[in-house]
Amino acid sequence: MSSRLPLLIVFVALALGLGGGLWYALREEAVLDPHASDLAPGGMSATEPEKPAEPEAELIAAEDDLAAPDERISAAAAVDDRSESFDLAGARWVEVRVAAPAGSPPDDSLVVFGFFMAGREDAEVRSDEVRAFERAISQTTDANELLEKAREIDAVAWAWRAIDATGVARLPFPEGADEGTVALDARYLYLEELEVVDFAEGATALVLEPALGAWITGRCRLPAGASGRGVTAESLEGKVSLVGGDIFETGRNRRRVSREVALEGPEFEFRGVPADVRYIVAAKVKELVPYTDFKLEVAPGEHRQYEVVFELGGALSGRVTDEGGEGLEDARVRVSGQRMGFLLGGRTGGTETDAGGRWSLRGIKAGKYRVNADLKGRRGAESEEFELAADETIEGLTLVLARGTSIAGRVTWPDGRAVEGATVTATETAPIERTRMMWRNAATAGSGTTDATGEFTITGLGEGPFDVTATMRAEVPSRPGPEVERETQGEEAPQAKKKKKGPLWRASAAEVPPDSEGLALVLATPLRFTGVVRDDAGEPVAEFEVQASPTTGKNIRGASRVQAVSESFTPEDGTFTLVGVYPGEWTVSASAAGYTSAEDPTPLSIPHDGAPIELVLSRSASVSGQVVDPSGVPVAGARVAESTGRTGRSQVMFGGGDRGGVETDAEGRFQLEDLAVGGHSLVAHSAGWAPSASFAVDLMPAQALADVVLELRVGGRIVGEVFDESGAPIPGRRVSYGNNPLQIGFGGGDAASATTDSAGHFVLEHVEPGAWSVTASPGQNELLDTLAGATDESAFLGIFSQMLTVKVEVRDGEEVHVTLGAEPKRPVRVFGKITKAGEPVAGAQIFSIQEGGALMTGLKMSRSDEDGSYELTVDRPGAYVFGVGDDTLMRQVEFPVDVPDVDELELDLVAPVGRIEGTVWSSGGAAAAGVPVRLTPEGGGFSLSQLGGGERQTTGADGRFAFEDLWAGTYSLRAGGTPRFSDGGARWGTRVVGGIQLEADETVSGIDVTLAGAGKLEGLVRDGAGEPVAGVAIFVRDGAGRLLANISSTSTDAVGRFEYEGVAPGLVTVSARGDGVAAGDSAPVEVRAGAATSIELTVEPGTLLVVTVVDKAGEPVRASLVVTDAAGRAVEGMYGEAAVEKLFAEGISSREHKVGPLAAGKYVVRATARDGREARKPVTLKGQKERKLKLKLRLRD
Repeated sequence: MSSRLPLLIVFVALALGLGGGLWYALREEAVLDPHASDLAPGGMSATEPEKPAEPEAELIAAEDDLAAPDERISAAAAVDDRSESFDLAGARWVEVRVAAPAGSPPDDSLVVFGFFMAGREDAEVRSDEVRAFERAISQTTDANELLEKAREIDAVAWAWRAIDATGVARLPFPEGADEGTVALDARYLYLEELEVVDFAEGATALVLEPALGAWITGRCRLPAGASGRGVTAESLEGKVSLVGGDIFETGRNRRRVSREVALEGPEFEFRGVPADVRYIVAAKVKELVPYTDFKLEVAPGEHRQYEVVFELGGALSGRVTDEGGEGLEDARVRVSGQRMGFLLGGRTGGTETDAGGRWSLRGIKAGKYRVNADLKGRRGAESEEFELAADETIEGLTLVLARGTSIAGRVTWPDGRAVEGATVTATETAPIERTRMMWRNAATAGSGTTDATGEFTITGLGEGPFDVTATMRAEVPSRPGPEVERETQGEEAPQAKKKKKGPLWRASAAEVPPDSEGLALVLATPLRFTGVVRDDAGEPVAEFEVQASPTTGKNIRGASRVQAVSESFTPEDGTFTLVGVYPGEWTVSASAAGYTSAEDPTPLSIPHDGAPIELVLSRSASVSGQVVDPSGVPVAGARVAESTGRTGRSQVMFGGGDRGGVETDAEGRFQLEDLAVGGHSLVAHSAGWAPSASFAVDLMPAQALADVVLELRVGGRIVGEVFDESGAPIPGRRVSYGNNPLQIGFGGGDAASATTDSAGHFVLEHVEPGAWSVTASPGQNELLDTLAGATDESAFLGIFSQMLTVKVEVRDGEEVHVTLGAEPKRPVRVFGKITKAGEPVAGAQIFSIQEGGALMTGLKMSRSDEDGSYELTVDRPGAYVFGVGDDTLMRQVEFPVDVPDVDELELDLVAPVGRIEGTVWSSGGAAAAGVPVRLTPEGGGFSLSQLGGGERQTTGADGRFAFEDLWAGTYSLRAGGTPRFSDGGARWGTRVVGGIQLEADETVSGIDVTLAGAGKLEGLVRDGAGEPVAGVAIFVRDGAGRLLANISSTSTDAVGRFEYEGVAPGLVTVSARGDGVAAGDSAPVEVRAGAATSIELTVEPGTLLVVTVVDKAGEPVRASLVVTDAAGRAVEGMYGEAAVEKLFAEGISSREHKVGPLAAGKYVVRATARDGREARKPVTLKGQKERKLKLKLRLRD
């Protein structure tokens, strides 16, 4: 599967920026249209808090029609009329008084609720249901929602009482209760947090101080024709949800409101709704178009009368048949299209066919759609695209599901007895090519279950061949000795229990042809191995868990689908026997409370007949200390955490940020437990202060480091204004700071942010000292408005073009002023056709990114029509990168484009058809499956895909790979190393094949790569004074001087240490780059498979080389750039994670190239323009901060 970073990042940003609340509102699999809010822009009417508006006849429910409190609670209770779930004899009583805030409207429906969880302190007694209720009271303050959950749990006692006219109620709790939780239900009031009554402290009274919110009463209006679909006001069933909060806040700072009510008629209400929050209202009723409104806002004390106006929508019907026209029952039918709402993946929840294969779907918004169907045992099918008008009915849509190929056989135990209930799966051996219709991949895999005779049949498969696997859980006969473990004939067949406990028995067959019959699969007895777990002092660990995970390479076919095996042990001597592994390569690790891993997972070949393996755990360390302010005063409630970023700030978007953490006590003291041995960076945060400087510490086993002092800082202050392209101030923009503008703009960056006022002014207080990108992005309301008007993802992605960024340097205690203003727009419409091999490319994603600005801020996106036509409008003339990718956004072809100063530009994009393919082999000569392979261009040509390390694939079971849609040029191929997103170590060392020359539209075949086992480098980076340096990126070259990775994910920790895995055996050199520092390539060191090689590097001040390429007239031109050192090794295009973040802040340019920082020394700079003109110049760097260089192109000889 290929993968490219830039567009993937876009959708990571969307997912994190929008947050879980929006997904909650829209999570139903429905034809949920973002335009629904446009149906009734005036469908709500605000009133004065105590003077409801006159209700519209038959539309708005009057207040008198609302259920009285007792009636409402009885309805919520549903099964009885009780006001408590326990005997009042011996009950503990609490007098609860509600202190309503000033200006609260009268409300005679106030009710308080009490909850008590029995056995919550006893982990052995506490049930999963009680744990679930504990989570519920930590996530919501909705009293009725809690009551509904409590009533289903015997261990949770509950009671409710109405508040009397004096604002008091006596609330009971069960006899013996030591603690209780109190909730409030009211029309206008709400609790921001549930209150706790501590009976152990003798509590008998409680004062609730609720906040003032709003009361929403509503009614649903049905469209003409609804009764024809069986939907009437009296029979109305469905739900209405209300979701609000700050979508930019994350973690502990997030404010979120989420409510849902079931419709049992046209009326509904939401009580105690927090004010000053923008809400999304979503309503769903069967047979009608779901309703969505992104624009609801309420004020404190307001009674809002709200109307949900449903739309009838179109209807589709048809049949699903086999090849002979017979109807297929239980086929799943879905509708997909541009108007489905891109947040839902553009697909309905669908329906299933009846006995005659008939199906119908109603309540579909007008738009362009396709219908697809699938059924187990059949190959999926999809209709051609069609257009559905408002309220139109289209009938006779027929989809034919072909039977496809099949595989049949029998599964037996080792003694030949049939295995009933085994799961058999078949998966295509060859790599799966991603297509626009992801659901069609179902045809490449299938599964079945064996019957009483052990037989199975899997149908609906593709072309194959297939890897077939059978699995069954059962106890393993206890037989001593490895010989016995492998001698399975004659053993009594294990009896599978109903709960299917025990290890997984497994059988497999590779490359099974399609339509095979009589395939015999004999379950192999799970093997075992023994070992011992000790601590760093050599003492046995008495309680631990061992996990064995399969790796690729020499494993049996389909090894990537073998499940990991784990088991807990409690031996006094630390020994264990793990059962359930199979022949192949595995890694083994142990974990235990109070310990951390002292080493990488241990590789193990199964069967293992040797001595027991030894796993070592390090005793955990701890750090304690105090947090103080700049004057030395202890700070209570500060948070101390381990920082994973380059600074102490929260890097939430791409996996950084603070891990865990504790809060300081009243004296500012803290204690962090269970810390791993090694380097750590600790940071303190507290409201009203900038974070402390990072405290780096190198911990030893069982070390208890005490008296650490973390001093908070005053921080800097950023003030400024935000203007549009006409110079007018922009109110409502969200302004924050961080390392990555994309990250900041969608909720990442520092927790602190500001919103511009009517003059476009903003202030950011207590900013951490350092160099930051300050970014102004559309605020929450603007984003929600965009969602309300979006027909597909391109409208929302246009938000990026509105982001404004500027770089600042912030010093502690100082103020800096910035102005963020967009360059005046001069829109240019770009249109044309996309073709490949002379054929139009339909349904492709087209994007454009302008060079020279923060990456993604000028992003535009469109989609090609059936004839390959596309159009998009860029903000202004200039240098752009256009990209064409498939609908999965996992592949893209890039085109450098200079947009002139014109109104329209016709630009046809012709995709290349170049291809590079080959095979990866293991050291033993077998095809290597599941190996990561990366392809990057040589010669200094920059592409966005380089930010992700190049195009990526994983070899198939036959070891093959193929990269398509490639431009002519020279490429480097890298195979092996650590698989992407893998938590385990590298099985194979990285091998590099360079100088692969690809001619235009040609195919280069036969690229064979033979891998060897992986070694690793362990090292330390110091500065010239001998001090360790954190955050330095590490780069490794093989013996031929070729980089193992141009994007390094390895950097030094808080104490300057690093581990670089996945290095092939042989001589290598190592270099480093950091913030203004660099170390050139080291002397060669030898790496051995399965071993660690140590190295130390010293960084010195480095130089950023800034190169501009100009033509004869001195005008900057596009060119590729290659910079080589004295040994002829290319040093451009090398980025650590921090450098990639910087690219997002500063953007990319093919006219001004930035290389470095480079170590002092002699270099040669070569530039090549697109027309073949070249320039060359030597340069000597002496450690200066920056060196600017201008290269003038000359005609090629």
